[in-house]
Amino acid sequence: MNSEEGSSSSSYGLAEGESVDLARLTVNVGSRNITPSNDDGIMPNDLAVAERPYCGEKFYELLICISYLVVSSLVMYGLQFQPHERPIPYQLLESSGEFVRNLVNNESFEHETVSFLALAILGLWIPFFIQIGLCFCGDRRKHDIHATLCVYLVAMSTTSIATEAVKLYVGYLRPIFYEECEPNDTYQECTADTGGDLRKSFPSGHASMSFCGLTLLTLFIHARFGVASQRYYQRVGGGRNGGRWMRETIQVGVGWARFASILALLPMGLAIFIAASRVVDNKHFPADIIAGSILGSSISVYVHGLWFD
Repeated sequence: MNSEEGSSSSSYGLAEGESVDLARLTVNVGSRNITPSNDDGIMPNDLAVAERPYCGEKFYELLICISYLVVSSLVMYGLQFQPHERPIPYQLLESSGEFVRNLVNNESFEHETVSFLALAILGLWIPFFIQIGLCFCGDRRKHDIHATLCVYLVAMSTTSIATEAVKLYVGYLRPIFYEECEPNDTYQECTADTGGDLRKSFPSGHASMSFCGLTLLTLFIHARFGVASQRYYQRVGGGRNGGRWMRETIQVGVGWARFASILALLPMGLAIFIAASRVVDNKHFPADIIAGSILGSSISVYVHGLWFD
C-alpha cells in the first residue's frame, strides 16, 4: 500500500482496506462543517488542526472550571453544615453505675504523619506541577496544559465536595473520639469544642484527595508516555490526485513505553502511604481509607477521560 510521508494518524472509522472519497467527507467542527478535498488543499493533516478547540472556547471552558471550584467551595465550607450527630456510645453497668466506653473509639492520638499542608503539597501541587512540566514534552502542548488545568480544578473540587458531603451525612465517629470529645458525666454530650470534626471519620479526606491528585498524574503519564500512547497508530495514504485515501492500522513496538507505564505507578505508591498513615495515626478506620481511596481514584479516572483521550 502506498503512503505519503507525514500522513495523518486521524481515524475516519473505516475498516482495514476501506477507502473514503474526500469529496464526500464532511467533518463537523464546532458550528462549521468542513468538506475536505484535493482541490482546496485540505488534507487529513489539516483535519486534526481543524478539530482543535478555538482559544476563545478554551478560555471560557477554563473560566467555567474555576467558577465551579469557587462556587463549590463556598457552598460546602461557607455555609458551615454540621455532621449527623450520633449518640455517644457507652454501656452503663447497673451494679456499679459505671460507664463503659466502646474501645473502638477509645484510641489515643499523638501526631499526624501527613498534615493537611503536607497533603496539599504531596497530593495536589507536586503532581500538578509535574504534569504541567510533562506537557512541554509532547506535541500537544497547548491542549495538554489547558486540559491539565481543567482536570485538576474539576477533579479536586468534585472529590472535596463528595468527601465532605458523605462525612456530613454519615457522621461516623473517629477512633480517637473519647479522647478528644471528653464526654460529660452522663455521656450525653462532649465538653470539648471539636467543631464536629470527630464525627467526620468516614470517608477519609486524606485518602480521597491524595488518590485523586496522584491518580491524575499516573493516568497522564500512562496515556502520553506509556503503552497507551504507543501501541497503535493510524496511517492514511493514497494518491493526491486520485481523490481516494486508504487507512491501515499498524502496531508498533512498545519497548520503553512499558517502562514508562510502570514508572507511572510511583504516584500511586505515595497515595497509598498517605492513606495508610491515617490508620497509623488513629485518625481513621481501615474502611474509611478504603472508601476514600475508591472515591478519589474513581472521580479522577472519570474526569481525566473528559479531557484526555
